[in-house]
Amino acid sequence: MIRAVRLPALCLALLLGCSGAAAGQLEELRRAGRLDISAGIQPTTGIVPGQRARLTLEIATDRWFTGGTRISIPEVPGLVILQTEQFASNASETRDGQTWVIQRWTLDVFAQRAGSFTIPPIALQLQVNSDEQGDIQGQIFSPQTRMDVTLPDSLADVTAWVAAPEFTVRQRFDREPDALQVGDALQREVVFEAADVMAMMLPAFEAEKPEGLAAYSDPPVLDNSNNRGQARARRSVQISYVAESPGTYTLPAREYFWWDTNRARLELVSLPEVQVLSLIHI
Repeated sequence: MIRAVRLPALCLALLLGCSGAAAGQLEELRRAGRLDISAGIQPTTGIVPGQRARLTLEIATDRWFTGGTRISIPEVPGLVILQTEQFASNASETRDGQTWVIQRWTLDVFAQRAGSFTIPPIALQLQVNSDEQGDIQGQIFSPQTRMDVTLPDSLADVTAWVAAPEFTVRQRFDREPDALQVGDALQREVVFEAADVMAMMLPAFEAEKPEGLAAYSDPPVLDNSNNRGQARARRSVQISYVAESPGTYTLPAREYFWWDTNRARLELVSLPEVQVLSLIHI
């Protein structure tokens, strides 16, 4: 049996005091101009709902980091904030003849609606060498940031879209769809791909089920990748059609709205109509 151990009040007070003292020492470094924390959103204008914005946190010191940095992501109604990169981008630069080391952390921010959003100060757990006081480990906060999201007129009557610099949809069949016999199966794969979004944000695909042509869909496969800040998403679904009766069946064309974030304009991406022909088995 595992028993809970209660810390004496004095020990608990000492622990909390040490944590508060470390945070105070970090603030002293910042006030002394030896620790600098900044935050900014890119792009600064023209963001639409569903588009990826990037919140960059820059932590700089004229000393050096002696441990890992942990980020506590806040919850902001109407925003999805994700840490998709597990490591900071490290750099150094000279300021007034002094070498500074820099950590740059990037968070992905997706707005679910139009409006103005305030991202509150983000808690950072740092460990920094302060020279006279040795290593300091504690919590400090970034500045708050503001994010404005607008809905262009061309999206006003659109219910769903993908906001990305690239978006494609394609399909393939494992055999010609116009030469089936009753009882034959036809495999169809539909693939959505886009840049700078998450796979969960790509469109769902519901298969048609015309009478005489049974359709069975597998659960969608979602894949996200991130290479040096370049995020890519892929959503694929497999559908099996089984010809139950002779006839000609139409898999209708599908259209998907795409807000091209590079050109700031609405595009239409489509899958063509497909005719499936089923013959009586001889």
